[in-house]
Amino acid sequence: MPDTFTLDAATDIRNQHGAPAWFELVTPDPEAAGAFLTETFGWELVPYDAYPGYRVAQVQGHGVGGVRAPLPDEPDPGPRWVTFVTVDDADATAAAAQQAGATIVMPPTDMSGVGRMTIYSHPASGMMYVMQYTQPFG
Repeated sequence: MPDTFTLDAATDIRNQHGAPAWFELVTPDPEAAGAFLTETFGWELVPYDAYPGYRVAQVQGHGVGGVRAPLPDEPDPGPRWVTFVTVDDADATAAAAQQAGATIVMPPTDMSGVGRMTIYSHPASGMMYVMQYTQPFG
């Protein structure tokens, strides 16, 4: 693996509609999980001030995901990995998913400093987290 890498917003696949872009580890013990991930992969976990308790996983200074405790109303307290898919329009994607048979778990909602997110569930594809990001990756 190279010592450094760069990302360019114009070519970063995570900015394309339908591309997996971000992951989160939801776990009842974020401290222990963070220590494990740091020791195993060398990730740096940096606090994200907009969401207390949330830590951004960084590889060579680039955010690639996050680690957090489950929210009080989450049906599955974890541990589990969640993948976010980039979309051009969270509202249109939620409507299309519902039209295709999905159940909306969380309607399109603004996430301060991040973008607009929706969660839906489909019998064949499971729970999907999608995000219309405010700022491009890269």
